Amino acid sequence: MRFIGAAVALAPTCAAGGACTGDDPVVVPSTDAGNGDGRSVADASPDNGVDQDGPSPAPACAGRAFDPPVAIAITDAALDRRWILGLRVQEGQLSDGARVFFPTRPVAEAGVFLPALAYRALYTRAASPSLGTATELSSTWTIPPYPSQVWSVAVAADGAFMLLSFGVNNSRALHVATPEGGGFGTPASIGDTGTTSDDADGWILGRPQARAILFGRRVDLSKGMVIHRSTVIAGTPPAFGRAVPFGVACPESKDCSTPVLTADESILLFTSFDRPTNESFEPHVFEQAVSGGTPTGSTIPHEELGNRYPSWISDDGCEVLLAGGGRSAAEVAYARRHP
Repeated sequence: MRFIGAAVALAPTCAAGGACTGDDPVVVPSTDAGNGDGRSVADASPDNGVDQDGPSPAPACAGRAFDPPVAIAITDAALDRRWILGLRVQEGQLSDGARVFFPTRPVAEAGVFLPALAYRALYTRAASPSLGTATELSSTWTIPPYPSQVWSVAVAADGAFMLLSFGVNNSRALHVATPEGGGFGTPASIGDTGTTSDDADGWILGRPQARAILFGRRVDLSKGMVIHRSTVIAGTPPAFGRAVPFGVACPESKDCSTPVLTADESILLFTSFDRPTNESFEPHVFEQAVSGGTPTGSTIPHEELGNRYPSWISDDGCEVLLAGGGRSAAEVAYARRHP
C-alpha cells in the first residue's frame, strides 16, 4: 500500500477503562512536500533540522536526577511470564491513552532462546500507571530467517513507518514496516546502512516527520556496541543513509546502546553495560548533552534509575520509560524529574 502526500497514524478505538478493540487508520496531512529528489525538505537542509548557529539554552530538566522509578502494571494476562524489552511511545508526551509499542520474549531458563513477539497497547497515566489490552502485531509477519524474533520496536511520530530489530543476539538487523490494514505490514530489511554484524535498539528522531534514526551497532563481535546515526530519506517505505558513529562518550570496555534523544536533539539518554551473558545483564543509564547534532561534554550517571535501560524520553526530557534488562528483571517502569 502506498500513500502519497499523507501519512497514516494509528488511532485506537477504545472502550471506557482503556480496552482497545482495534486501530483505525487516520490520515495525517503531510507538511513536507519534499524537494523533488526523493528526500524530504528536512533532509535537504544542511543542518538537517538541527540548530547549527550555537548552543541553545539547556532544557530545564537537563542533568537533573529522576524521582524513584514507578513500576508499570501489566494488566493483560497474555503478557504473563513474558519479558517486555522496552516501551516506545509514538507521541512526544506520555498522555493517558498514549499508544505504546514493545517487543516481548517468554521467560525461560538461562541459555534457552525463545521467539520474541511485537505488541501494541494503551498506556494508563496514573499514580500507579499500567498497560491495557495488548494486540500482537507480529502474528502475520514472515521474516526468514528470523520469524517473529523481535528485539526493538519504534513507530514514527506521524505513523509513516515502524522500525524494528530482528534476529538472534549478536546477529540482529534493522527492518522497516509501513501502514497496512489498520496496522503494519510485514517488515523488510532497511537496506545498506554499512556493513554490520549486529544492529538493535532503534530510536526514531523527528516530529512530525522522521529525519534520522539512532541505534546500537556492533561491527566487530570482539568489540563493544556503539551508538550510530542514519538519515531518513523520505519515501514509502523510507530509505536510510549510511550510518555513522554518533560520538557518544562510551567507555572503551563497555557496550553502549538503547539511545533515546529528545525531539530538539538536546538531551540523550543511553545505556552502558558489560557484554551480556545468559546469566546476567546489568545496564546503567547515562545522560549526555547534544549540541549542533553532536554529543558534547561529560556523561552524567543516573544510578537512581537502577539496573534499567531507557526506552523512551519525552520531548521536554523530564519523563522516561525504562525496562529492566530483559534477563535480570521483567519490570518496566516510569520515572520523572523536575525543573
